[in-house]
Amino acid sequence: MEQASENSRLTWRLDVVKTFLETCIQEVSLNGRQGSSLKPDSWNKVKVVLQTSHDFIVTQKKMKNHYDYLKEKYQAWLPISKKTGNIYDPATNTIRMSNEEWDEYIKAHPKAKTLRSASLPFPELCTTLFEGSTATGIHGWSPSCTTPRPCASSVATNIDIDSLDDIEDLLGDKNDGASKDFSISIFNSN
Repeated sequence: MEQASENSRLTWRLDVVKTFLETCIQEVSLNGRQGSSLKPDSWNKVKVVLQTSHDFIVTQKKMKNHYDYLKEKYQAWLPISKKTGNIYDPATNTIRMSNEEWDEYIKAHPKAKTLRSASLPFPELCTTLFEGSTATGIHGWSPSCTTPRPCASSVATNIDIDSLDDIEDLLGDKNDGASKDFSISIFNSN
């Protein structure tokens, strides 16, 4: 039996990681997320599954730490897996870069250091779990963000406007007496 206290180091075997990812995916699909992680009740269910199926006893903090580690590793793996030049081989789940290429890449992407010695476990499961909850680069955004969605217009573009009267209705009383001589192109700025 593998058991973790708060301060002990825990070894996550591949079979345990696979069950962990599958159970997290199931919980997210059934109960949603809390922020970018699982809800407290979902963590309890994952804990029970790991204990009953693998005799693997782990605290919620250790599970959350491993979840965050896998998510960070996924975030580092994703751009490499999409690079041109056949760097990533999905058949073997390996990244083919020379030591010099790794050194340069890690300088620019420090989180990729973990991929140099060990590949991302179960890339398909990680993609299922983390895709959509992982904000990367300028296009990163989620519904819980407090900043506006990148590249999104704040003006709705699907409004069917038949006349200037409809526009006045949309603008309300704030523009009473204002000139109606303005360009409608603001509504089609995409």
